[in-house]
Amino acid sequence: MRTNTIYAEQLLLASSSMEENMEKKERQGKEGDELLQAVHAQLWTQVFSFANSQTLRCAVELHIPDIIHAHAGPMTLSHLASKLPLPSSPDRLRRLMCFLSHLNIFKHSTMITPSGGDEREEDAYELTPLSRLLVRGEEKNMVPMVTVGFNVLMVPWHHIIGSLEKSSDNAFKRVFGVEFYQYAEQDAELGVRLNEVMACDTRWTMPGVIEWKEVFEGVGSLVDVGGGTGTAARAIAEAFPAIKCTVFDHPHVVESAPECEDVARIGGDMFEFIPPADALFLKWILHNYGDEECRKILKRCKEALPEKGGKVIIVDTVMDGDDDGAGDEFKDARLALDLEMMLLFGGKERTEEEWRRLLQHAGFSKCRIMPIKSSIHSLIEASL
Repeated sequence: MRTNTIYAEQLLLASSSMEENMEKKERQGKEGDELLQAVHAQLWTQVFSFANSQTLRCAVELHIPDIIHAHAGPMTLSHLASKLPLPSSPDRLRRLMCFLSHLNIFKHSTMITPSGGDEREEDAYELTPLSRLLVRGEEKNMVPMVTVGFNVLMVPWHHIIGSLEKSSDNAFKRVFGVEFYQYAEQDAELGVRLNEVMACDTRWTMPGVIEWKEVFEGVGSLVDVGGGTGTAARAIAEAFPAIKCTVFDHPHVVESAPECEDVARIGGDMFEFIPPADALFLKWILHNYGDEECRKILKRCKEALPEKGGKVIIVDTVMDGDDDGAGDEFKDARLALDLEMMLLFGGKERTEEEWRRLLQHAGFSKCRIMPIKSSIHSLIEASL
């Protein structure tokens, strides 16, 4: 009798264990299906992520943020369509605005409007904090960043595979036959837009740079190397009137810089010569180049600086290295910018360790890296 009882208990335990295993497998199967569905959806999103930048560019080139801003409130789809510089299909415009509203570029709502003696509900749109940065005429608008030479800049991305070859030229040169800045010299519109992009980024970045006042203490003269139309040099001259500022870039670039009595202009090639000064300012310059070319530029910098107290002040991106970048809102942009530098110039964004190694190799023994408030860039101070 005792044997039968034990056998029954064993059967019960076995049955219970089988049920638990079946439930576990069912649970795992369900979790696996949910994961598969999630990654499937994620891949669909990634495949069509190019639509984000293209629809944004479309809206800005059609002046949609400007039109809605001028309306000063929610604007109906039909009213918006009537203000566009081309006859548009209401259905197609609605679909564009639907996509951009999903990206939080615009805010969608509905309005009751009169229609032939009756009323109807109509889609309406207004600006969000994102699209307020796309209104022309605002001091810190980012219109140049959105519209700069997309037709040209997107082409190298179609050749990213070839760019992985060790001995390969950068993708831009391989496609167009010349280096990027040579091409920009020949394409007047692209050249103007590039200068606008640099000025746009500088307006965002320089307030955070100037907050580090100790970096500029004791500096009597400063040259903004590759300074474009002089936006950064003017900001430094305004913040630190005792510093004699000069903007140095290719002759055709500095010729287009606005006249400013506080900023001198010198044309030339930084690979050949850099005007002497107590400090040299390089914003968004070194990431255009590989290490060998950077060393050549830094050699010219060293020649232009006094042996005691001379310094370079670099504004450029510092990558996270092995950090996962949690909490860094610029992480995605930095990673994309690194690839952009590879494709356009054969350049790169650098980690903190890579920056320190590059500068020490060039003879700059002291290096300090500081964050810049609300900027994708960091401030790097390197002294002889």
